[in-house]
Amino acid sequence: MIFKLNKYQLLDKQTDEQLIAAYKTTGNSALAGELFNRYAHLVYGVCLKYIKDKEDCRDMTMVIFEKMLAHLHDTEILVFKKWLFTISKNECLSFLRQQRNKVDPIDDWQEFEKKSKIFMENEDFSRHVVEQPDEKKLRDALTKLKPDQQRCMELFFYKNMSYKEIEQKTEYSALQVKSFLQNGKRNLKLILESEGFPQSQ
Repeated sequence: MIFKLNKYQLLDKQTDEQLIAAYKTTGNSALAGELFNRYAHLVYGVCLKYIKDKEDCRDMTMVIFEKMLAHLHDTEILVFKKWLFTISKNECLSFLRQQRNKVDPIDDWQEFEKKSKIFMENEDFSRHVVEQPDEKKLRDALTKLKPDQQRCMELFFYKNMSYKEIEQKTEYSALQVKSFLQNGKRNLKLILESEGFPQSQ
């Protein structure tokens, strides 16, 4: 939709309430952009208070803007500034929780193996992946896995993502992530061994 300035007058002359109402009616991003820009410096300030790192704060400011867009249509907002502050605070706290709960992927894998009777015989597999000198051979073997297994294995070992992060990235359920990693690990091991991959000592 093309925004018509003569219909809404100058954006900076509109109240928050007028911009919200117009955005809900038209869905025009210029209206939401003006609304957010009024308080972007405050959002960034909230991020700095909780997160500290400036680069992370810039990223989080954009995340909050996207979150605002996602909820602006169907949320009853009495005071926009207060509502945006609440979103900003909640997103920052959520980010900090994720950072605190982030588990090293290799430790995550080894801990899971300790609890998994099915794969106790392959406890050393993560060393295969981490220490394998033939990177091309390993990459080629990964491409022979089923797409879901391949994606989870690559995110886990090469992107250093934990189970929770893979769930969020792929939208697979927790059970699916574990299943794809389990089966991917088993199948990759079989593929590598069939191609002369050495057993770990």
